[in-house]
Amino acid sequence: TPLAQVASLIGPHGLGLVTLLAACALALPGRRLRPLALLPALALLALLALGWVWGSQRLSQAGLPAETGLRIRLVQPNAAQDKKWQPELVGMFLDRQLAASAAEPRADVVIWPETAVPWLLQEEPELRARIATAARGATVILGARRLEERPGQPRAWFNSLFVLGPDGAIAASYDKHHLVPFGEYLPFSALFDRLGLTGLVGGSFSPGPGPKVIDGQGLPGFRPLICYEAIFPDEMPADTRPAWLVQITNDAWFGSSIGPYQHFAQARMRAIEQGLPLARAANTGISAMIDPLGRIVASQPLGTQGFVDAILPSALPPTLYSRLRDWPFLAALLGLVVICITLRPRKDPSY
Repeated sequence: TPLAQVASLIGPHGLGLVTLLAACALALPGRRLRPLALLPALALLALLALGWVWGSQRLSQAGLPAETGLRIRLVQPNAAQDKKWQPELVGMFLDRQLAASAAEPRADVVIWPETAVPWLLQEEPELRARIATAARGATVILGARRLEERPGQPRAWFNSLFVLGPDGAIAASYDKHHLVPFGEYLPFSALFDRLGLTGLVGGSFSPGPGPKVIDGQGLPGFRPLICYEAIFPDEMPADTRPAWLVQITNDAWFGSSIGPYQHFAQARMRAIEQGLPLARAANTGISAMIDPLGRIVASQPLGTQGFVDAILPSALPPTLYSRLRDWPFLAALLGLVVICITLRPRKDPSY
């Protein structure tokens, strides 16, 4: 909606505060208040209307956003979670992704989803060569596990994103740093380890060092996001602004429930807040190119196999939220607390 564009100013927490205050404002007319007490409610409703008008104007700006000229291909193999790792089916899912990568017209960048292959890419040069051949000179971004051997320490597993050059060499990688508790790691694992319950600890992923921007291979710098890292607005890097966001995810865990749609909606909000396009490759969907205003440029529906091509939109200038983050929201919250304390009913001292 046009009101969602206000997230580029005050972010999701600011929008949440406005929504809460709007609900309170609607309840005020039902109370016996002096007419003067209704002024804050009327002011808030006027502010909401202003936000709607401003958002509508922002969405209607002609020529926004421009395009970079890069053709991005988002591959969706549609591997159901109960079939994704079955040995007799992994080859079929790989072939789906190779065929989609090789399809006409040739793409400049091909993006596969999270854990797109079950093998360790560092140890599979022949697999990397097959992927590069299918992509026909395009840069390939894909998800896979990464294993790191540490002398004198237990080996570490990472949920990673890799960038493959036209020759199949690994040009860059990123390790997911915000892991899903109980899904990708066990909280308090060190405690369980000390208690000798190592069976509970085994199999956990290790967190990466943190957010980063990847550039090179002739690509504009991008911020990689793996799965639910896209739901955290405060984790966008403030020091280096990327030209676009790339999210790889596997939402097959949620089946055809509301989960994939909610996850997709949150990704669209990150694009609005940052004023950046977001390319999203999801195993079972929804794969999509989202422009900096949160609009869907092209998409592949949930539960379908295939790919979708889109020209990468250009980034907008830095938004107010990308510069100030949540400080306006915190200031407004503090002001609201002060107002509530100041205007609270006081007891008659005669009682």
